[in-house]
Amino acid sequence: MSRSVIVKSAVGFGAMVLLASLLAGCPRRRAREAAARPAAEATYDVGPLLGSLRDEVRRQLPGKLGAARLAMLPLYRIDLDQDPQRGRLSGQCELHYRNNTGQPLSLLPLLLHPNAPRELGVAGEAGELTITAVKARRGPEVRSKVRRPTLVELRFARPLAAGERVVVQLTFDGRLRRLPAGSNDVFSQALAALGVGGSGSGASDYGLLAMGDGLATVASAYPMVAPFRQGQFDRGPPTPFGDLAYNTLANYQVRITVPSGYQLVTNLADRTLEEGRGHLALGAANRDFVLVAGRQLRRVRRKVGPVEVTSVFTAGDREGGERALSAAVDALRLFERRLGPYPSRELDVAEATLVGGAGGVEFPGMVLIAGMLYRPPSRSDNPLALMMRG
Repeated sequence: MSRSVIVKSAVGFGAMVLLASLLAGCPRRRAREAAARPAAEATYDVGPLLGSLRDEVRRQLPGKLGAARLAMLPLYRIDLDQDPQRGRLSGQCELHYRNNTGQPLSLLPLLLHPNAPRELGVAGEAGELTITAVKARRGPEVRSKVRRPTLVELRFARPLAAGERVVVQLTFDGRLRRLPAGSNDVFSQALAALGVGGSGSGASDYGLLAMGDGLATVASAYPMVAPFRQGQFDRGPPTPFGDLAYNTLANYQVRITVPSGYQLVTNLADRTLEEGRGHLALGAANRDFVLVAGRQLRRVRRKVGPVEVTSVFTAGDREGGERALSAAVDALRLFERRLGPYPSRELDVAEATLVGGAGGVEFPGMVLIAGMLYRPPSRSDNPLALMMRG
């Protein structure tokens, strides 16, 4: 089964429906048993994470799904240290996992930035993620085995029973791909698509774990449980084209630190903590975690009912950033009329240094747009542009 042909939801409209479908897929007997278990069985409190959802969605959850069922989803409690200057990241992920497969589980596959170019044979520097330590916090002892650069297995000392919960602490390190100057230039991307130049060739991850033109883009940069579909985990290798993954619904609590002078935006509900304590991002029933960081980020905002739509862009791209905001507001209104209420309180549209021919990449709660689309071609200083003007 290919991991890259299923496209992520651009704004997460179906999150609630998909969550209900996920839970309804269990046999009725297991669903009744799960509902009857006391809430104390959960390894974490889902309550603080619900602030990322609209008030009416949050009020409906106890009656429609129940907080205990929402707590059946995995929780990624992550401390992430992001250093764009050095092109490095490091962190700890406390993974809370409940065995919802309906059968004993002897190993749990984890994916590490699933479309890493290095695994596809791309030469030169590439973004990558590695697990450096594993420790059981609750449940059986666990050890890890690397199967591929983007696939690590957690092997338990004894099989996890159906419905059993475990907590595993994962320490990880990562490296950002350093993109050449001008990678956000439309002419550079056009030439790269033709195999000329190096700013976009072989970029199977589209710059989603990279630093370039003053922007760091970090997507799916944590150990994530492989999707479980049709009775099995999808352990398939990456493919050269397509989105990173169709990830399992999960809950998120992420604390991020960046060097002084950097601002950031995430696809979750995020806020700046007290000086020196970084940023906190929370999310319920989401499918991924992504951030964009830079020194000169600017924001413009507009309300669509209870949803705050924010466009984030670099200081020199205000005109493009305002156009992106208008397009996002119009799209949200249209999609809500046709598909129903957007479940989250925030929708962000962020400029990013995307390569490999990608004009945009979609995540639940945030849309990334390539920087080349924020400015007119007349601003390019690419030799091809200069020759055309001459």
